[in-house]
Amino acid sequence: QDYLDCIKTNINRYLSIPGRKFHSLEDSSFNAWIKLYRADENHNNSSISYYLKGGLVFFALNILMADKDKSVLDLVKVLWQRYLDKPEVGVTEDEVFNLLNDLVGREITDKFIHMIKSTEDIDFEELLKIAGVEVEYEKPTVELGFTPEFKGDRVIVKTVELDGPAYKSGLNAGDEILSVNGLRFLKSDYDKKDKIFLADKTYSLFVSRLGYVTDLNIVTGTSSKKIKSLKSIDETKSVDILKIM
Repeated sequence: QDYLDCIKTNINRYLSIPGRKFHSLEDSSFNAWIKLYRADENHNNSSISYYLKGGLVFFALNILMADKDKSVLDLVKVLWQRYLDKPEVGVTEDEVFNLLNDLVGREITDKFIHMIKSTEDIDFEELLKIAGVEVEYEKPTVELGFTPEFKGDRVIVKTVELDGPAYKSGLNAGDEILSVNGLRFLKSDYDKKDKIFLADKTYSLFVSRLGYVTDLNIVTGTSSKKIKSLKSIDETKSVDILKIM
């Protein structure tokens, strides 16, 4: 169950990052030194961590390979043997794909390539079903569309989610939220935001930006789909495919 909880956390992180729609796993890896390792407040809107998506892609590949009675470990073994055969020569991308094709065939190899090179979302629910795992989703909550940081009791906007309520209202990273509907807004208020805000309602904000106070209107939204729990409902499949029991 600890493993499934880890997968749940990683899938939720992946689905919460708008940048997954703009940067493929291949692009993310290639641009790591100018994107991931020099992340700014807009990083999550424009890119995706290749550590995060890479781990999930191989999780997906492992499930797909199980249909051929193989696993990612089998791929690692043939890659290691290829290295031992020619240690002076690096393994090329095409060699990896060809070795995978030899193990499990063209269809699974093409799906793997697509997950690496495409920005299309991975259908984790369908993959988990193959592995005998049931997905339960959380009930939607009020969404403001920004991540805060706190300086004492003050609420500072750290990042703004692309196309979210805060983004559409004009909030910027670095803004301090002074009040909501005329009432002072502090950390203790943010901590109970689900009680203060209602979904799809308009609220008036006063914010401090670069020494100036300005007013904005924010229309709240609802949170995107988020996994509450992953539960094995077919232990035989889960053991055979995920090796988690």
